[in-house]
Amino acid sequence: MQVSRIWHYLLRASYKRTILGIFVRTLVSGREERKTVFTKVEEALLLIKKFDPKRFNQIQSLVRCIFVFGDPTARGKWHQDLQTCEIQEEYVRSPDTAISEIASTIVHEATHARLMRLDIDYQEPKRLRIERICFKAEQAFARRLPDPDRDKLVQQAEQMLTLDKSCFTDAGRRAADLKALRSLRCPRWLVRLLDWWTAHRGS
Repeated sequence: MQVSRIWHYLLRASYKRTILGIFVRTLVSGREERKTVFTKVEEALLLIKKFDPKRFNQIQSLVRCIFVFGDPTARGKWHQDLQTCEIQEEYVRSPDTAISEIASTIVHEATHARLMRLDIDYQEPKRLRIERICFKAEQAFARRLPDPDRDKLVQQAEQMLTLDKSCFTDAGRRAADLKALRSLRCPRWLVRLLDWWTAHRGS
């Protein structure tokens, strides 16, 4: 409950724009940086609409909000209770991130939303199969794009399909989260505390 309240507070405190019927939110304070975020997300949605209109219609019905946030642990996450697709802020803002890559991330997370609407939960035994479905959705979308975006995204999705199932276990995800926090030079005591908390919260 506390985590949910925090997320609602973050969303309320964010800057908001409605793009193609979807709320797009960000905590980026700089005007030019914020403009970059909104522009790139809009271009990504337009790309999906142009080359995969059926999937775009699904995204409109499934995704209430796209929240560009500073979470360093993943490029994208789906929050079922908020009907929100979270995308990593630095990933969106980076000049090295192509619009097609952002679009592919949205497709991936919207696939999670579609599976959850079908009552397919994200419990550990199912995760590898679920992630493979999402990466295959990325592939299907990428194949509709013109060169050079198509080949690059198809290859990226193929590489992700080879990931070991340990990447999607609770322990594997926790290790990845902690590695990301260390890369941000978080205090060691805080990393240890979070490690202990995430290891014991389900016990």
